[in-house]
Parts: sequence; structure tokens; C-alpha cells
Amino acid sequence: MSVQAKPGSEALELLALVRAAERRLVSRTLHDEVGPALCSAGLMLAALQETGGETAELARSAARALEQALVAVRGLSYGANPELAMRCGLRSALQSASRTLGAEFTSSGDPPWDAAAASAAYETVRSLLLLAPGGAPRVSLSTSGIRLSGLPPLDESVPSALAASTPGLRLRWRGSILDIEAGGVPE
Repeated sequence: MSVQAKPGSEALELLALVRAAERRLVSRTLHDEVGPALCSAGLMLAALQETGGETAELARSAARALEQALVAVRGLSYGANPELAMRCGLRSALQSASRTLGAEFTSSGDPPWDAAAASAAYETVRSLLLLAPGGAPRVSLSTSGIRLSGLPPLDESVPSALAASTPGLRLRWRGSILDIEAGGVPE
């Protein structure tokens, strides 16, 4: 089944703009406020580690836990940024989303897409990984596009909703496999 965006989806466009603005706010807050606070706490723990004794051991243990939290916050901050694919490139954005959301990632090349198509494809993959937790999803990037496989069953409204938010891309669904390709006419 192939689906493409229908013209005149102004409400969906507005919703996408609001969602992108909200994600920018979350990303900025994580990056500008939460991240520095965690780093500051890490510096304080490093100073406590120098004191020796039981306090130093507790500080080392807390520092390890804090480092794990910082890595998680960094992943969320990057993933929440709607412009990640345009800033870092499609491959890096998909690697980051896959790592953060528990999917396997492979790459054999990059599709020759412009920044807008790459960003729309990244958003589609990230949305599906968020909507379909569980299973063993795989994200494969190649010169012809992106294949997302190993997805659990999704509500039947998901393909149409995603297609409406990805103008210029063709989404081809076959069971638990989604192929994302540039433009074209639905098959």
C-alpha cells in the first residue's frame, strides 16, 4: 500500500508547526538548563571524590549514575530537535534516534535528498519508533531511501496521517516493513 499527502491539509500543517515549536522548546530546555545543571552536579561530585574515604566512594557512585542521566538527557535533547536531520545530516540523525529509541541502525549509503525531504523522512522514522514501542525495529539507510522493518502492528490510520505530513516522499507499507522513497506516484 502506498500513500501520499493530500493537498489542503492546513490543519495538519498547523499541528506539525506547533509540534515542532514544542519540540524546539523541549530540546532547548534540556540543552540549556537541564544539561548544565547535571554537568555542574558532576563537577561537585568530582571535587568530593578528591576527599577520600567513604565520601569519595559515594561520590564516585553518584557520578556514574549522573553520567548515565546526562547521556540520556543529551539523547533526548538531540532527538527532540526537529531540525536535527538538516543540522547533522540524515545518517547522524537516524543513528541518534535509533540509539535513543532502541532500534538497530545500518547504512549502506545516503539518498540524494534535499534537506526538507531528509527532515521529513527523519521525522517519519522517529514518529514510528515512538508510536510503536516493542518488537525489534531496524532502520536501514541506503541510496534509494530508508527501510523501517520489524515494526509491531500499527493502527490503520497511521499510514495516512504520516503520509499527510511527508509531502514529496512516498511511503510504501508491506506488513511490518515501511520503505520511504523520494516523490513519485503511489503504487
